[in-house]
Amino acid sequence: MRKSCQMFISLSAIALLSACGNGGAKSEGAVKDTGKVSQEPVEVVIYTMVGDTEDYFNQRFGDAIRKKFPNYAIKYITDTTGSLDERLTRLGTNGTQVDLVFSTTGWLEKQLFQYGYAYDMTELIKKNKVDLSQFNPSFSDILGKSFGGGIYYFPVQADIPLLFYNKALFDKFGVPYLKDGMTSEEVYAVSRRLTRNEGGVQYSGYIPSLNYLFRTNPVSIPLLKPGTTTPTINSDDKWKTFFQKYIADAANSAEPGYFKGKSDFNEFKDGRSAMATLITANMISSKAMLETMNFDLVSLPTLKEYPGIGPQPLTVGMAVTKMAKNKDAAMEVLKYIVSNEVQSELAKKGIAPVVKNIEVQKLLGTENFFKTKNWNAVFYNKWANFTYTGAMAVDLNTIYTKYGNEVLLGTLDINTVLRKAEEEALKKVEELKKLIVVPNAY
Repeated sequence: MRKSCQMFISLSAIALLSACGNGGAKSEGAVKDTGKVSQEPVEVVIYTMVGDTEDYFNQRFGDAIRKKFPNYAIKYITDTTGSLDERLTRLGTNGTQVDLVFSTTGWLEKQLFQYGYAYDMTELIKKNKVDLSQFNPSFSDILGKSFGGGIYYFPVQADIPLLFYNKALFDKFGVPYLKDGMTSEEVYAVSRRLTRNEGGVQYSGYIPSLNYLFRTNPVSIPLLKPGTTTPTINSDDKWKTFFQKYIADAANSAEPGYFKGKSDFNEFKDGRSAMATLITANMISSKAMLETMNFDLVSLPTLKEYPGIGPQPLTVGMAVTKMAKNKDAAMEVLKYIVSNEVQSELAKKGIAPVVKNIEVQKLLGTENFFKTKNWNAVFYNKWANFTYTGAMAVDLNTIYTKYGNEVLLGTLDINTVLRKAEEEALKKVEELKKLIVVPNAY
């Protein structure tokens, strides 16, 4: 399951609020950027380790940057060889000059703090008059409340996990379609009606995507106690709620043992599962598969204990590096990427904007192949507070997801899982503490 989910994160996270979902933000009108542009000739080197082609980078950022800054030589570097850890190690030891780095969050913090690229952009932000209030309120923790008060990167792209559903299976079994705003209990009840063996084929209603659930948990549980290296997994009672409501209860909505060896996406695309947790960017990366299906999407189910709170945004971040030769130029580029102008163009393609401007949000999916689908599901619930931060996040999330799978399969009870996950997390923390080279990395 994890392998399948990771594939879609790598494809979509870089490809990647109704008014009540953005803290009541008012419309800010026109979305054109009016910032001044430096005329100084300068090279800006942008690096990512996720392996996107330069053509794909240009479609999202490169072409717009070059048009905005005609005197800037924008150089794009990527690396696809070996594991992500191997790529980071190689970049850190070969002396490559990098001005801006971007990656999915978690891996970005690992690169910044464990491999020494971190640069506190606070003074640079003030100097270049970047308005931090333009961002969705979900991102407040990484914009001055975490990392000892430093600001080390901006969110540049977001995506929200949603519940995609196969209308053909709902029609086949006479079950009404899903609606935005459903609770987990309501979705699990639908799942039970759809889970059956018919004609020798085992169908399921809903299989939870643990990778998405842990990375974007709507309960916003930090992986470590803020400002410390102490794992929360067996000390914060919200984890029990998370494991019970999102995993154990979901498992009880299908046949016992059904999940073993299965992934939500594979079962969904093969027509055996009626629902799957995907992201809107899958309507870019998985277009060829989805266009053959009769599907739609709704907001991810919420917990009655947290009404109106959706998942955290699955986020791509970009940072000015410590070794950037011209930090002002790099910040000008980064400031433009998070402007309403660029975010509008991303939104049209189907990539959720990181800004709170309602006029930008309304553009989401308007030029996507699937523009008639229910894009409003992205904004239906308030985005949960973004907590996927810290140089240890990737490693701890891997541990917690592994034990979540034990609960899903029914091989371990929740209390045992929390205890075992804590034991493993404590060991991993001690290993990582020896590798992290930047203070305030938690």
